[in-house]
Amino acid sequence: MRQVEAAIAASEMARKVGVHENTVHLWKKRFGNLGTPEIRELSQLREESVRLKRLVADLTLDKTMCRMCSQKSSQGGASWSAISKSAIG
Repeated sequence: MRQVEAAIAASEMARKVGVHENTVHLWKKRFGNLGTPEIRELSQLREESVRLKRLVADLTLDKTMCRMCSQKSSQGGASWSAISKSAIG
C-alpha cells in the first residue's frame, strides 16, 4: 500500500504483487488510512486469532478423544487403535 501512495500506478503495483488492479484499489480503500502502528496491531491481532483458533481445535479434539475413550471403556474396553480410527474417520 505504501508503494501505491508513493506514486506507483495501481496497475504496476497489481502486476508486482500478482493481484487484479481492482484488488489494489480495494486494499487502498480499506487500509489506506491506517498508519504503521495500526497495521502492526492488526497483524498482531490476526496472529493471535490464528493461535487461538488452533488452540480451540486442539482442545475440541482432546475433548472428543476423552469422550470416546470413556464411551469405549464403559462398553468393555476397546483397543486404542479402534478408538483413534473412529475419532479420525
